[in-house]
Amino acid sequence: MTIVCTGERYAIVVVGNLMICNVYFPCSGTSDRLFVYEELIEVLSSWMQVYCDYKVVIGGDFNTNLDIKNPASDIVNHFISESSLYRCDILSGISKCCSLHILTMHFSVKVQLIIF
Repeated sequence: MTIVCTGERYAIVVVGNLMICNVYFPCSGTSDRLFVYEELIEVLSSWMQVYCDYKVVIGGDFNTNLDIKNPASDIVNHFISESSLYRCDILSGISKCCSLHILTMHFSVKVQLIIF
């Protein structure tokens, strides 16, 4: 395992040909919230370019409901789409959760084959 990069809101490690990113996006009420979202997405995008041939798992607290249209969700969903990522909650068929806290925890993956 190699620790590639860490910051206040993220940690990125590489294990074999897998890049794992843990993220913590700002909650509502944070000053410059959308700027921080965009900045963190830019960090993830640049590391994904460095490790472009690697499988990618991004997980953590996105602090937004990705199923509802709002500025923060739009930024994340655009990144997911542009990066050819897949939301694991949608892939697994578990798109609704009992706890609102759970709704903020998401995992997105970029793989050639997903086996459940």
